[in-house]
Amino acid sequence: MKWFILGTAFTLVATLTLIFQNDYNMHQEQMDYLKFVAQEASAAASQYFSEEKYGDGYLVYDQAEGEKAARSVIISLLKLNPDMTPSSNSYWKGVGNVTYDLEYFDESNYSFPFTYVYTHPKGQTTLVMNGPSVLIRINVGKAKYDWFQNDTDYYRIGVHSFDE
Repeated sequence: MKWFILGTAFTLVATLTLIFQNDYNMHQEQMDYLKFVAQEASAAASQYFSEEKYGDGYLVYDQAEGEKAARSVIISLLKLNPDMTPSSNSYWKGVGNVTYDLEYFDESNYSFPFTYVYTHPKGQTTLVMNGPSVLIRINVGKAKYDWFQNDTDYYRIGVHSFDE
């Protein structure tokens, strides 16, 4: 009887460990993918320049078109609904709306090279912008674990610089 109880206990512990490990591995994979999405969205937003300013020799982003491009990339790659809520095919379902923030660094308000200090929950990161750049921060909400509760919001940033 002792071996049956021990065997059942070990089986239960191993099952719980495997479930958590699977959740953790899936979350890490999705966070790596979110990094890719952030890079693609910032690259998409950085492709649009104001035609009038470009004609005058300045590299100034068309922020309205960049916003549309970044939003389209995020919706497409994260499998979101048009209102930025996760669809049934998305990993991030059940987290509410996915949000993002775009920051533009161009020749209308910065001179380059420009040092930008990005503040995040674990401290600060210094980024050196050598040319017009777009920074995006995508917030996807809480991690999707089966039994583990975590109140931390997860996000990734992406920066794309325009090089002539």
